[in-house]
Amino acid sequence: MKEQRDFNGRPSYEFEDIRVGRYARISSNIARRFKLQPEGKFVDTPEEKLQEYSCGNVLVSLEWATASGYSVNSRGPEADQITTDIAEYIHKKYRV
Repeated sequence: MKEQRDFNGRPSYEFEDIRVGRYARISSNIARRFKLQPEGKFVDTPEEKLQEYSCGNVLVSLEWATASGYSVNSRGPEADQITTDIAEYIHKKYRV
């Protein structure tokens, strides 16, 4: 698990060892566990998968990219804590 900050100082976590084939299952598990609903369009290209999720005023993105693997990103200050919670959940459950 690699912790970073985006250009706005929001937390972002990368899991380089998670392959693209696990994106849908992991994202579905996270959405269910954290009561998140999909927002907007799902981006699905050979190089990238991206879906934003919300719960109230909290917005996070669950992504996969060839360069970074699976990632969890906060989309605003109200999502910082849940972003960290999701990253810790992934780290413990999937041992990455």
